[in-house]
Amino acid sequence: MAGFLCNGADCLGTPIGQITVGGVDLVTPAWQLTGLDKLWFEFAVRTDEVLLPKADGRRSYPSRVDQAEHDLTLYLNGEVDAVGVEFADPWTGLVTNLDTLWANVFTPVTVGRGTRTAVLTLPDGVTTRTADVKLSPLRGQDEIEDPRFVIMRTTMTVPAGRFV
Repeated sequence: MAGFLCNGADCLGTPIGQITVGGVDLVTPAWQLTGLDKLWFEFAVRTDEVLLPKADGRRSYPSRVDQAEHDLTLYLNGEVDAVGVEFADPWTGLVTNLDTLWANVFTPVTVGRGTRTAVLTLPDGVTTRTADVKLSPLRGQDEIEDPRFVIMRTTMTVPAGRFV
């Protein structure tokens, strides 16, 4: 079978979970967003400590969860579509997969708060967390020489700071 056979796990068989953005799964036979573990527990904290002139130390104020940005890697292939149906030509398949992702996940949202709802399923397959997110357009990591394995990068912005 073509495509990523390790759907829902890394290729060593370790479960990585699933994420959907705007209802589109991002761990499929055609593409696999990696680095999901960052989304479980990494978040930014905004702190305010004010320097007091002519005094030792600083005055501290309450800390708050702040907007978080996560650099993630997306592996793509042009052998199959998101459900595993094979393409006759992998270059055509790669373009089709990229078009699907652009139209449903990476096109900037121009209404409301400009975000899409994301649902993160933890590796246990049961526990879910949600957040509104923005994804930057995909960036190629290297030149595309083989449509069966392409590495792309994106930045996921979580305005609320974390998945809950």
